[in-house]
Amino acid sequence: MFAFLLFTVLWAFGAPLLAEGLCLVTHNTALGLEAGFIQLFRIGISNKVLRSLFASDLKEILKGPVIHTYITSLEDASSSIVLNVQTVASLQDLEVHITKPKSHARSILQPFKDFVNGDPLRQRNIYSIPLEGLTPSTIFTAQIRSASFELSHDFVFKTPPSLKNENDVIRLIVGGDVGNTEAGRHMTRVACSQRPDALFIGGDVAYDNGFTSCFACWDYFLRQIRDCYNVAGFAMPIILGVGNHDVGFSNFYIRRDSVRYDLPSLPPFFRYFPQHHTNSTTSRLPFFLHSFGNLHFFSLDSGYLYSTSKGPQREWFINSLKRITSTNATEKPVIFVQYHDPMYANFSVDGELKEAWLPLFEAYDVRIAFENHNHCLKRSKPIKELRKHEEDFPGVVFLGEGGWGARLRHIGRRMFGSWTSLRW
Repeated sequence: MFAFLLFTVLWAFGAPLLAEGLCLVTHNTALGLEAGFIQLFRIGISNKVLRSLFASDLKEILKGPVIHTYITSLEDASSSIVLNVQTVASLQDLEVHITKPKSHARSILQPFKDFVNGDPLRQRNIYSIPLEGLTPSTIFTAQIRSASFELSHDFVFKTPPSLKNENDVIRLIVGGDVGNTEAGRHMTRVACSQRPDALFIGGDVAYDNGFTSCFACWDYFLRQIRDCYNVAGFAMPIILGVGNHDVGFSNFYIRRDSVRYDLPSLPPFFRYFPQHHTNSTTSRLPFFLHSFGNLHFFSLDSGYLYSTSKGPQREWFINSLKRITSTNATEKPVIFVQYHDPMYANFSVDGELKEAWLPLFEAYDVRIAFENHNHCLKRSKPIKELRKHEEDFPGVVFLGEGGWGARLRHIGRRMFGSWTSLRW
């Protein structure tokens, strides 16, 4: 009887304590006690107690006053970026000054601000500063200042080329399913040693599963981005598509016409990364377009938050395709798309995605579709369905399947003789 009472008391007080700030993640095997995690069967487990008692490395990252500095991109990706600064304290006098080159010297005194509350280690101020009208293919120096914190921090970034000059060449790194693993960190260093003009990541970025308590996954992802910038010698935009683990725990999601989060529960995917023009944090969307001159790169939601076959995303996608293909350009536009859930997976075909998007891909001459989610490497032959008898139509090539850092899976059976698939 005494043992039962003791167990009941311990459970009554211990269970809520252990559950407070609980975080369960996969593909974050590089995070140990120094990050406030324990690993059990490749599942990372963290809670407020572990983060309070341990997490020495995480606490070092979050010392501040500046936690992270990184850039995202707006629609005109060659001349418009967003400088994002995360700080511990509220810097009422935060200023950003473009100091180099002199032709672009300017000051931004009132950046857009968001505040994340909750767990003491999660709390932060997020300043997002749009910088537009920049010269393409140019290295800039931005000075971040705060007199009250005696802060003066130089941040070097490079704008991508516009592809309007004959000698312009653009270098893009495209992948997906990153997480925080030793393999992923190595892959990031290798990718950034190529000094790319932009990084495109097609979903399942940090594997936080949309849990606000899994904020540390994003802190370690952004540390990877910091290391990337150090390897390249400058910062470049990161452009993130949405995956199931960015907004929910499992693959068994419900396709919806639209979704709206309230601010406290807004996932970091939206909160940390402004990727298109918008008036508020909560109106950020998981689908957008970035253009580098005549190269147009769509990031789409493959059905996690917005329907692929009807509703706002489909209407926007069709209208955007019509707009960029109806201009009187001397050259035909080059169109790429990235999204998470594959249409042509290495072992199956998603009939719903195929019905919704393949006719549009073929009608508007999409060159490459970058797919993710299955943790392998896939390259298809050019695929034609509706236009298979048109000799001048090259077809759509499907690449990817998300092998940046997440644990790799065994390849499924070959289908149609169309795939070159391997485990790497």
